[in-house]
Amino acid sequence: MSEMIKRVALAIAKEMAAYKDSPTAEVHDLQLLARRAIEAMREPTAAMVEKGAEFTKDDFGCPEDFQGYAKDCWQDMIDAALKQQGTPDLIINERGEITNIILTNHGPR
Repeated sequence: MSEMIKRVALAIAKEMAAYKDSPTAEVHDLQLLARRAIEAMREPTAAMVEKGAEFTKDDFGCPEDFQGYAKDCWQDMIDAALKQQGTPDLIINERGEITNIILTNHGPR
């Protein structure tokens, strides 16, 4: 299993531990799990940084600090995903099926 998958799984497990006595997951809980997973991905692995550096160096001729540039770029994209407003709320029925998506404006949490 990759380092990133382990990191994301741990973030989800930690958040789920708070709801272990709850028989069902609420919509808010699922969105919070997604947020925690994305937050866990903010720090790229060494392999991700290396691949990003190869791409920026070979294809775009970016600054000398290719790894730093790749890492900064990744973190900026993750930050943008976490700050994005107008995110959809999922409506999930008792069978765990998505029945509707409602666009709401939550802002940062």
